[in-house]
Amino acid sequence: MIELPKTFPPSKRAPLLQELDWLHNYLSKNRQLDTVLEFGCGITSWIISDALKPKLHVAMEGFQPCIDMTLKHVPNIQMVKTTWDDIPKIPYKMMFVDASTNAPANLKPNNSKYPFRDDAIKYSEPFIAKNCIVIVHDWNYKAGWRVPRKYLEDHGYTLIDSLASRYGMGVYKRQ
Repeated sequence: MIELPKTFPPSKRAPLLQELDWLHNYLSKNRQLDTVLEFGCGITSWIISDALKPKLHVAMEGFQPCIDMTLKHVPNIQMVKTTWDDIPKIPYKMMFVDASTNAPANLKPNNSKYPFRDDAIKYSEPFIAKNCIVIVHDWNYKAGWRVPRKYLEDHGYTLIDSLASRYGMGVYKRQ
């Protein structure tokens, strides 16, 4: 089981330790994923950084305490705090979408009942790499949170790996 930094306690919304361990193991086998776009931040940022050691890791987050803790433990991460327009438009090889992340203040989600994860995927599609790996946290959680899962499956992405747990992780690749 992965040993997390003792000074970086996961938030209440963070993936379970079993999910973090699974994510670390999956990423450790896929080190070619050296450019990362993450919607959300926190302990997952540390997992991604530790497993991949990416040359570029950009995270979109609006919750300042999470940003501060992440920057303390992942100093090489580039934080985008205000608007998605500030995200560098490059062909990211991996995108991690955290289900519990709030939308930026200037964005009205397409589906206001649920988190914005499908909006994040739609926004990023024009510039992510054609073979980008998309990992969705809370992949297996309650029905309303499965909106990005359905979006991916309906738009040419194939589930290539997953962890069925309380919340779950789903790994997709565009075909």
